[in-house]
Amino acid sequence: MIMDLPKNYLGNGRDIFVENNILKIHKNVPFRKLVYELTYELKGGKHKCLYCNSIISNNKASLDHLYPQDFGGPTITNNLLPCCLKCNNEKSNMTAKEYKNFLVAKKIGQQKGYLKTLQKRKDNLRISNRYQIPDEWLCEYGISNILVLMQLDNPESYSKYHKVRDFYKKYGYFQKPILLDRNGFLLDGFYTVLYAKKHKIPFLKAIKLDNVEVFF
Repeated sequence: MIMDLPKNYLGNGRDIFVENNILKIHKNVPFRKLVYELTYELKGGKHKCLYCNSIISNNKASLDHLYPQDFGGPTITNNLLPCCLKCNNEKSNMTAKEYKNFLVAKKIGQQKGYLKTLQKRKDNLRISNRYQIPDEWLCEYGISNILVLMQLDNPESYSKYHKVRDFYKKYGYFQKPILLDRNGFLLDGFYTVLYAKKHKIPFLKAIKLDNVEVFF
């Protein structure tokens, strides 16, 4: 898939730049932080909160995952939008559409019933091993083709590894797809890849960004 970039974005010319419509980033650039910066440049400035219509500026905005991270939503510009902190906290792990429906239910005093129905729907998603992201974002990627630089001698001593392990043991799939650049370099999902390698899981659900390339 193609990650949205600000129009005429040039980067800093050294470790972040655009060449032939490809965003090139040095391996030491923190990808998540860069995505936040790109999102504010692409969608920020003084504007209305998507949900409550209050006027917010960048220093009072938070970044909402339109498709929640709990159900596969990636941290990429396509899935982020500045909104007010109050709405972001209340939205929790709802999709943007679910939260807008919640706000309608809240206005007429039916939020409890809506949340109860929504929770059942979320539970069914878990049981059926489904994400709440567009199917066209996803692909299946062979574990042997993933490029990873960092290694850990004892991954089971890390809490993030425990979280990945426990979720997989309970539901039989990984909570989030991994995120890759156009060449298969891992951008997000390190502990998922570690667990998959350790337990010989040959393929992973992935989001491959065809206009992002890591260089060394």
